[in-house]
Amino acid sequence: MNKRRTKEQWLVAWEAFKRLIADPSKTKEFFVIINALSGPSLVRGFQRFVATEHGASVITKKMDLIDTLKDHDYLRSLPKDSLGAHYLEFVRAEKLKAEDIVEASSTKKVRDRLGEDLSRFARRQRDIHDVWHAVTQYGRDDLGELCLMSFAYGQIKNGAIGIVAFVGAFTLVRRFGLGVFSAMFFAYRDSKRAKWLLAENWEELIKQPIAEVRAFLNVPAPRKYNQLLGSRS
Repeated sequence: MNKRRTKEQWLVAWEAFKRLIADPSKTKEFFVIINALSGPSLVRGFQRFVATEHGASVITKKMDLIDTLKDHDYLRSLPKDSLGAHYLEFVRAEKLKAEDIVEASSTKKVRDRLGEDLSRFARRQRDIHDVWHAVTQYGRDDLGELCLMSFAYGQIKNGAIGIVAFVGAFTLVRRFGLGVFSAMFFAYRDSKRAKWLLAENWEELIKQPIAEVRAFLNVPAPRKYNQLLGSRS
């Protein structure tokens, strides 16, 4: 990648970042930043992914997680204590659809054309976002999204996520105090202690009781996040 291309990507990311800070609800800007600054992290993640049994199966069988997530009839058929039921409750409460995150992440400004296999991995990484909300118990409020970014950074190792999370923390200090940085740290720490979630079989996990899924993945309750939210309620 030449220097001019790299400079253009940083400019695109910076403009998107300013829009995101001005209005954190503009989810699309987050994905513009990720697409612009992903660098080699996507390829490294893909190589690690296909080296796992389930990752190889996803690529070989051409599986797309969104096919499961957008099937609300199927999700409604799952037990009430399942991850799938909790995910469905989350997206309904937030008035979301699985397709929304696809639209939010759509941009042709900076991402090179990817091969079929790498594109499938990138889509899976994208589509898991709201499932991680349900698993980690971080909400879609500003602080929750910030903590989920910190958690995602520990999992994905995309420097763009780390940059957005760190700078975004300063926008919340006035409301939550310096505890914002503590909540971010615990989210990152919990992520590092958890299993590598991208390689897990979410098509099967979605059927399981959510408490068992969290225990299996080693994802604890977000106590610092809950504490900060409680102090402002």
